Amino acid sequence: MIVSAALYANFAWFREQLCLIICPYGRLQSALVDEHSINVAYDYNRGNPPGPARDPNAGDCIDCRRCVQVCPTGIDIRQGLQLECIACTACIDACDEIMTKVKRPQGLIRYVSEEQLEGRKTQWIRPRTILYSILLFLGMSVAGYSLMQLQPIVFTATRMAGAPYIITETGVRNQYQVRLVNKTNQDKRFFFTASAVDDSLPLAVASAADGILVRPLGEVVTPVIVSVSAADFPGRFPIRIEVHNKESTSVWSREVDFLGPDRDLLRQRIFPTAPNE
Repeated sequence: MIVSAALYANFAWFREQLCLIICPYGRLQSALVDEHSINVAYDYNRGNPPGPARDPNAGDCIDCRRCVQVCPTGIDIRQGLQLECIACTACIDACDEIMTKVKRPQGLIRYVSEEQLEGRKTQWIRPRTILYSILLFLGMSVAGYSLMQLQPIVFTATRMAGAPYIITETGVRNQYQVRLVNKTNQDKRFFFTASAVDDSLPLAVASAADGILVRPLGEVVTPVIVSVSAADFPGRFPIRIEVHNKESTSVWSREVDFLGPDRDLLRQRIFPTAPNE
């Protein structure tokens, strides 16, 4: 509803004010162009002075003002490149149509540089175009790298609300909340594993045995429970929760902390007769 209201206001009321006030195209254009830049321009040498088609002393422009009538921002391109020009080329089409009717060559308004209008040659290789090419290459490189980093899933793992850890009869248990977003257009079934970051401890993971099914472009939030025995528990240590699917060799992982009580206190609670080490 908001988008529909904005579009209606633009086309029914705001109209050319959007280009004149809000659109940044003209501001960027005025800062980037120079006399060698190719823009929509009026050939004043050929068209001036405007006058009726039957006037032998007039130029090719018959002053029909058709170019002004079709311009969405209401400018007169015959007065030169202006800040409000959005290069829609509506004036080119309108002028070519009139030139055809009066049996004169098209191109009175066309893509051309100021240098060409003055009869000089446009310089394509110059400091401005070299700088723009470098910036364009950098922008394309960043965009390409970003696209290459896109992953088919979004995977996050956070600690569940409540007690930071639970002491069981055999050890310590931590509960994590995993969020999976399937960004593909196919069903995906994911499986979880967990391991210590340094691979020094055996961990047990409790999750759905047949994996978690995530529908196309769907999202699933599910708990993952990780346990470690009291004999192996060294105190707080980092673990890695990994998710993978059978259709792909890709593995996505997130590192979280495994919390628990003091190691000696834990062993005394679970093995009260065992000597402290």
